Amino acid sequence: MTRARRAHDPGRQSRVAATSEAATRVDVLDMVPTVNQAMRIESQEPGLLLWLPLQPRWWMRPPLSWILPYRKEKGIALDAMGRQVLEACNGEATVETIVERFAERHQLRFHEARQSVLSFLRMLVERRVIALVAVGLPTESGRS
Repeated sequence: MTRARRAHDPGRQSRVAATSEAATRVDVLDMVPTVNQAMRIESQEPGLLLWLPLQPRWWMRPPLSWILPYRKEKGIALDAMGRQVLEACNGEATVETIVERFAERHQLRFHEARQSVLSFLRMLVERRVIALVAVGLPTESGRS
């Protein structure tokens, strides 16, 4: 098969996408979620209220900021399940461990819990509440 035909093969593209998606999912399960240290957390039973500092924009500087008030923090409310997942993000447990505990607690199969937890963690990463840290990666020689 020529290179041009291989590039236009729809079956090949779906196989490549499925392979990279599976590899990405496995890699994410080995990562360790850590909470943003700049975030302020307020407990509101049964959930949490998270306050994240906003990056100042160009118009948030004086003298314009004297006239136009702006928010310095963005609030995010979590329910009881969100609170459980966020509290499990202690910087030590891997995503796989968090998924297993969530599945146990809510009597779900691993794959069902994985789907829910990964989509929730993706949302938290997009909103900069947590960061996923890869552990056990080889370091460059000469660096500590």
